Amino acid sequence: MKLYIFIILTGIFLSSCGKENRDFEHALEIAGENRKELESVVDNYIDNPQKLEAAKWLIANMPGNSNPWSKTIQAFNDTIRKNVLSKQAGDSLWRSMGKEGHDYINQKDISTVSSSFLIKDIDKAFSTWKECPWHDEIDFDRFKKYVLPYRVSNELLCYGWRDSLYLTYYPIVKEIGEAKTAFEIIRKEVRPFTICICNGKSIW
Repeated sequence: MKLYIFIILTGIFLSSCGKENRDFEHALEIAGENRKELESVVDNYIDNPQKLEAAKWLIANMPGNSNPWSKTIQAFNDTIRKNVLSKQAGDSLWRSMGKEGHDYINQKDISTVSSSFLIKDIDKAFSTWKECPWHDEIDFDRFKKYVLPYRVSNELLCYGWRDSLYLTYYPIVKEIGEAKTAFEIIRKEVRPFTICICNGKSIW
């Protein structure tokens, strides 16, 4: 019986690994001209097995993720990143930029994400995971699902978003030694519209 169970578990594991490899190869195939960028990410972690696995996992799950983009969206995004605006001021700015009548495109991650963005984001995700007080409560699988992803929904990607969140919320939980308690504290601190985004459709 023990041997039978071992065979079943081994088969499940090998099947799972095979699917992940197929998804990774498929992602590279449909990346087009951006394939070199994604391969550069993999090459960067060739001597770090854990980060290599994480990079491949991100790339394998990248197809299907995207964000709407236009010059107006980009200009609006650049402006609010440089200025602290209230919701009312932000809405007014968006209206003044003429959101109607612009041509939007669906900017696919698999075709546009750069190696520099992905490498910096992966490294930051790992450093945050390794250094947090409740590191031992978050295994690698949970890390990949909840910490590693470089986006929440379909927002525009930008450098430094993890640093911004760290500076804002780390002081609130730096003395907390339990992940569940820290999560509850952050959940109460995050503004309602952000909670709405985070509770929306998962990218994976």
